[in-house]
Amino acid sequence: MINFTVPVPVRKLVDRFKDMADPHQWAQLASMFVYFLTGTGSLCDFVRKNPWSPSVSSLSRFIQEFDGNRALRRMRGRVLRRYVKKYGSLNPNNFVFAVDDTNNPKFGKSYRAGSWYSSKGICHGQRIVVLALVDIVNDVAIPLSFRIATKTDHPDYQPCYDFVLEQLNEVKNEGFATLTVVFDSWFDSSEFIADVAALGFEVTWEAKASRTVKTSISPWSHWKKIGKTFTKVKRFRARNRMEAAAVKRREKRAPCVAQLRLFFKKLERRVNCIACYSRRNGKNAFAYWASTDLMLTAIQIWEMGRARWRIEKLFRELKQHLSFGRLPSGSREATELSICLPFIVYCVLAIGARVMGEAGRCNDRGYRTQYTYRSHAQVNNHGSGEVSFRSVTDSFPCKDLQKSC
Repeated sequence: MINFTVPVPVRKLVDRFKDMADPHQWAQLASMFVYFLTGTGSLCDFVRKNPWSPSVSSLSRFIQEFDGNRALRRMRGRVLRRYVKKYGSLNPNNFVFAVDDTNNPKFGKSYRAGSWYSSKGICHGQRIVVLALVDIVNDVAIPLSFRIATKTDHPDYQPCYDFVLEQLNEVKNEGFATLTVVFDSWFDSSEFIADVAALGFEVTWEAKASRTVKTSISPWSHWKKIGKTFTKVKRFRARNRMEAAAVKRREKRAPCVAQLRLFFKKLERRVNCIACYSRRNGKNAFAYWASTDLMLTAIQIWEMGRARWRIEKLFRELKQHLSFGRLPSGSREATELSICLPFIVYCVLAIGARVMGEAGRCNDRGYRTQYTYRSHAQVNNHGSGEVSFRSVTDSFPCKDLQKSC
C-alpha cells in the first residue's frame, strides 16, 4: 500500500506555527499551508488531490479556530530579525513601506463584503488595505499587515486612512524603522499626509494632476495647477535601480523628470515635487510625485515611485498562484486565514533563506529560495510514495531553484 506523507519542507514550515493550534490539529495546519502553496480553488478539490489531508469538515472547523493575525505577527518578527541580522538595520535608501488596497471578489454573504469601485468597474467583494516592506535591492515586497475595509453604512465603519495609520503604528511599535511611506494618488489627501508625517515617517506619494500649488508663500504668488508650474523647468533623464529591463538594456529611453519645491493647498509644509515626462520636450507629464523629504533628489523620488509598483506585482502573484482570498469565507476567522497564510507562504517563496531562515541556493538576484509558484504534488518513484513538490515556475523572478524538496 502506498503511504502519503506531508512534504519535508512543508513540515519544517508548519513546525514554526504548531504551537498556535492543538497538537491533534497539526495535519489541518499543514493542509492549509499546502492548500495555498498549490493554488487550489476549493477545499473539496484539495482533499480529492491529497489523500493525506483531513476531511473537508475537519478543515472547516480548524479554519474557524485558527488565529491568522497571530501567525502574521510572528512572521513580521522573523522578517525583522533576519534583515537586521544581515544588514544591521533597515537602510532608508534600500527599503520603503508601500501602502495599497486590492479588491477580493466574493459572492454571497462574506465578512465585510460589499460593492466597491475599482479600475475595472464595480466589484463585489472585500477591499483589503495592505502594508508591505519593499526591498529595493532584491526587488521584492514583503507583506506585513492588512486591514479589511468597511462600507460607510457598516456599524463598524472606519476610513481606510485610519487603517493605514493603525498599521504604521503597529510596525513602528514592533521595532521597524521609520522608513519612507510610498502610496499612489488614491491616498493623496493633505490631512492623511500630515497624519502620517506626525507619526515620524517621511511620505512619498503620487500627486493628482488636479492639485493646486504655488512656488512660495508670498501673497503675490498665485495658486495654479501643478502641471503649469513645470512648463519652463529644465528636464533630465532619471535612470535608477528600479527601471524596466528594456531601459537597462538601452532598448527604451528612461523618462525625463523636472524638480521643484512647492506648497500644496491645505498642506502646511513645503514638499519636494517632480514631474515625469516620456520625452524631454513632452508637453504633458504622465505622473507627478511629491515627497516631504526635501533632501531627496529627483532620481531618488522617482526610484521610490517605481518601488511602489512592487506591491502591485505582489497582489498579482498572490492572486494568480497562491489562492489569495479564494477560500470560501463567511466568518472573520476564515477571511483572515485566507489572507494571512498566503502572505506567509509568499515570504518563503520570495526570499526563503535570507529572511525566513530556510536552506536554499542563491539565484541570479543574490537571494535564496527553495519554494516556487505553481508547485504541484507528485508521487515519487521511490518505494515510499512520499509526496514531493517540483519547481515548475517560469514567471517568478527566482530562476535557480531546487528541483525538488
